[in-house]
Amino acid sequence: MKRIFTEILLSAALAVALTGCSLLKFSLDTGDELPKSEARVRVMTRGLYYGLSNEVVAAADSIACSDDPKIRIRAIRWKIRATRAAVSAAMQGIPDVALADTWILFRRMESSFDAAPDSMLFGPYSDYAREAVRRMTLRVDSVAQDALDGERYRLMKEYVGRYIAENPLSEGEVPPNTTLAWIEFMNEHGVELSYATGSIADVVSDMSDRMTGQTGQAMNTLSWTKDIVEIEWERDSTAQAVQRQLDSLESNFERIVVVMENIPQISDTVLAVFNVHVETMMRTFERSLDNAFGQIDRQRNEIQRFVSAEREAAIEQGRGIADSVVAQVMDRVMASVGRIAVWAIALALIVLGLPFAAGYWVGTFRERLRGRERQAEK
Repeated sequence: MKRIFTEILLSAALAVALTGCSLLKFSLDTGDELPKSEARVRVMTRGLYYGLSNEVVAAADSIACSDDPKIRIRAIRWKIRATRAAVSAAMQGIPDVALADTWILFRRMESSFDAAPDSMLFGPYSDYAREAVRRMTLRVDSVAQDALDGERYRLMKEYVGRYIAENPLSEGEVPPNTTLAWIEFMNEHGVELSYATGSIADVVSDMSDRMTGQTGQAMNTLSWTKDIVEIEWERDSTAQAVQRQLDSLESNFERIVVVMENIPQISDTVLAVFNVHVETMMRTFERSLDNAFGQIDRQRNEIQRFVSAEREAAIEQGRGIADSVVAQVMDRVMASVGRIAVWAIALALIVLGLPFAAGYWVGTFRERLRGRERQAEK
């Protein structure tokens, strides 16, 4: 108590001394207010978030009326993920980045819903979900067109399309922060960005909106997660499966206990049986090797005998073929010699006989002519 009283007296004395000094003044700078254009974008983006969240919840609740537990669970998970991503996007400090991220979120959602088959979405309610997301995307476009001037709207629309094309998002992946990408895009187009956070009142209001949005989202997530758990437990198959798993675990645990109690005896038995099987296996292996090598020797001998027999048969066949060829050649040679002799004799007769016959005929003819000449002279 004495120390507290002393601190109060010192504080009062210091305040009186400072108040009496005319050269010392205190002032609290509240900062510059947020530009009206950015304040308008921030207000409209956060209002858009609340409207879109309500639409997502309404569409998901309509789908959750299905009798299929799987579809109901998918619908609840959709509204959890969509509203969580929407609050993270819309509650950012830079108004333009918040609007662009909200736009990117619903454009990606629309494209993923259009590409996914009905079996991966909500079955017969898939077209209803696609139409709801398409309406939300058009609403984001409309709000962006109202919140931004013409050139700013054109640049943001171009940025959203290019960012989605260059940065595809996989299933379950957390969307990255796009602040740096937005700044670089605007710098490429020669637009200087302002980084004002606004006055104290603007900062306090911004923090209040963020805390309210995140707190509400957290409460909704807990409530919707509870709904998923209830749906899971409502299905008989799940309860039965859990009971079967518990029974199986208990049975396996009892078996493990029995095995642990009898490990020494089991080890001795296993080793003895293992030794017997190993000895049997080795003997079988040795017999198999002996049989294999014996088979190889027998096959080698059979191959040797076969090769020898085939070689002798080939030699005999070659001899027969050679004798036959020689006989045929001699026969053809003798036939050819006979023909040559006949033709030689014929040629000799022609060469020698024809001149002789011709000479004889000519001499005879001349003698007759001479005889006739003598008779004529007489």
